[in-house]
Amino acid sequence: MSQIQELHKQAMDLAEAAFTVKLRGNLEQANQLSQQAFEKESQAAGLIANQLDAEPTRSVLHRSAATLAIDCGEIVIFVTKCFQENY
Repeated sequence: MSQIQELHKQAMDLAEAAFTVKLRGNLEQANQLSQQAFEKESQAAGLIANQLDAEPTRSVLHRSAATLAIDCGEIVIFVTKCFQENY
């Protein structure tokens, strides 16, 4: 499994765990798990950011990272990263 696929899988596992604990009412732990999921998905998106021939995977990873960034309140950080030259 490639590094990108592994990071994405880890991110989705964390996001699912965050959803589950949020349903149980543990918002603090849900936010921590969402933050970890965002970090993993952001790393995966960053690894593929300059591979324009990797569509639609590239766009899906970026959309997923953006959604996780919104979930954990890190959207400003993610958007800033996307516009940095060495993303």
